[in-house]
Amino acid sequence: MLSLPSRAASTAHEQQQIATNFVALTDEFFAVHAATLLHRYATRAVLATVLPFIDAKLSEWPCSIQLPALAYLLKVAPKEAQPLVERALAKENSIAECTNQILTHLGFLNPSPVLEKLAMARIAAGGDSAIDGAQYLKQYGPPGAKPKVWDQLHSWHQRFVASGAEKRVTDRTATQDDIAQAEMVRVLTDTFVSAQGWVLSPDEAKAVEALLSKETLPQLRCNFQCGVALSISHSVGPKAAHYVIYAEVNPHGERWQSPMEYLNPADHLYYSIEQYHCAGMPALKEKIVQLPAGSSFEFASDFTVAHRDTLVELSDFLWSHEYKVRNPQNWSFLRPDSPQ
Repeated sequence: MLSLPSRAASTAHEQQQIATNFVALTDEFFAVHAATLLHRYATRAVLATVLPFIDAKLSEWPCSIQLPALAYLLKVAPKEAQPLVERALAKENSIAECTNQILTHLGFLNPSPVLEKLAMARIAAGGDSAIDGAQYLKQYGPPGAKPKVWDQLHSWHQRFVASGAEKRVTDRTATQDDIAQAEMVRVLTDTFVSAQGWVLSPDEAKAVEALLSKETLPQLRCNFQCGVALSISHSVGPKAAHYVIYAEVNPHGERWQSPMEYLNPADHLYYSIEQYHCAGMPALKEKIVQLPAGSSFEFASDFTVAHRDTLVELSDFLWSHEYKVRNPQNWSFLRPDSPQ
């Protein structure tokens, strides 16, 4: 029976034992746990033991084993990881549930420049995994990916219009390829506008409005707030502003549940600010510090006294970063609300 160590494996003996177990196991259930241990605790010290095994078995494995094995390689040996991730993405890989979301799932386990590069290549090429590439960049792309996403959005929109697909979609005579192009434009717009790694400036919001057609833009707006100009309501300027933090219970076991337990977020709550959705407290804090200094925040009605510890943690974080926190609910455990 395999079990998680009580602490991170740090000795050569512990890591070698993990690697030895991993290459010896044939039972799928135990192999999944062994691959998870490999990803979490092993270093490059055991690469020589496990790399030939991963190379030989990758295409045979279900994604529950593929993902942590590849995440381990991305963590300790990105050069060696890239061709194996490409193989997992290849059409001949018959495990569709892996191929269609592999970049995003791997990003959850171990974001990497390798995955960013592959995501961009998939978006440029189109096809089944292009959407996965855009979703990866939305959730895990670094700030430097922002202009590249814009270039891809511009390119896909030009293709969408020049091919006549936009007109056919509007006329309701679209082919499957037309619908696929429309979906790429929609997903790339969503990535550019709502990414975790950056915020949308007023000038960029205007550029999105200028790029998209009159038919397409209202559909995009309705993803956020129907009838309100994107450039006014959902961009972040240099001046301090007021923001509301929303919370939603992480629906373990429902629509977001993954059959692979290591992909289930540990946080009890999801959060959002404007169009930015944050899968947990670390992501929320990362997003907050992208917003203008001196801004004020308040907590939406989704929060209750039952979330006291979370509210205190967020309030302390905001004040420590020179933001202001409003307390209109007059919770006794937070600072009193400031005068209007």
